[in-house]
Amino acid sequence: MTDRESYRIGVVSDTHGSKQAMIDAMTIFRKEGDPDLIIHLGDVCYHGPRNPLPEGYGPMELAAMLKEIPEERIKFVRGNCDNAADEKACGHPLHLVSRIIETPLGKIHCEHGDLRDEDGRLYAALETGARFTLSGHTHIKRLAEIQGVVVMNPGSPTLPKDGSPSCAIIDAASVKMFDTSSGEVIETLALTSS
Repeated sequence: MTDRESYRIGVVSDTHGSKQAMIDAMTIFRKEGDPDLIIHLGDVCYHGPRNPLPEGYGPMELAAMLKEIPEERIKFVRGNCDNAADEKACGHPLHLVSRIIETPLGKIHCEHGDLRDEDGRLYAALETGARFTLSGHTHIKRLAEIQGVVVMNPGSPTLPKDGSPSCAIIDAASVKMFDTSSGEVIETLALTSS
C-alpha cells in the first residue's frame, strides 16, 4: 500500500507529438519527486489540422518514449486528435473518453474536455464521488476547487494558448502548476480535507 502523504501524480495534456515537450514535463515531475502515477489527458501524438507543427515534433519518438513507461504508472484518456494508430504506437490503452482512476489521494475523474463543458465534468465528478476532475483540450490552465472537487486543466507543454507551456503535480497537500520551460511554479492550490 502506497503512503498517501508521499504519493504524487504528474498531469500533462495536449503534447501533440512533441517528444521534447513531454521530456520537459517529465523533468519537472522527476525534480519534484518522481510521480507514482502520470495522467495524460489526451491529444498525445498528432498535432491536429488546426494547430501548427509544434517545436520538437516527433510523434514516433514520443510514442516510443511513452511505451517504455509501465502501464501501472501511466493512464490516458482519448483526445479529439487521438486514434487507434496512436494507441498501438504508444502501447497503452488510449480509447477511453472518460475514466475514473482510484488513487491514495482520492478518485480522479478524467476527460479530454472536448465532449462536455466544465459544468458537465463537475457534475460527473460529484456523481461518482471523485475528489478531482481533470481535463485538457483548451491548452489553457485552470485550477480551482468547486463544491469540494478540484477542477484542473494543466494546459499544454507543447502549444499553450495562455502564454506558458505547462504541466501539473498533485500531492496530498496541494496541486501545483509548473512552467515547463523555466521550471517555476505558476500557481498552487492548497488542498482542503475531503
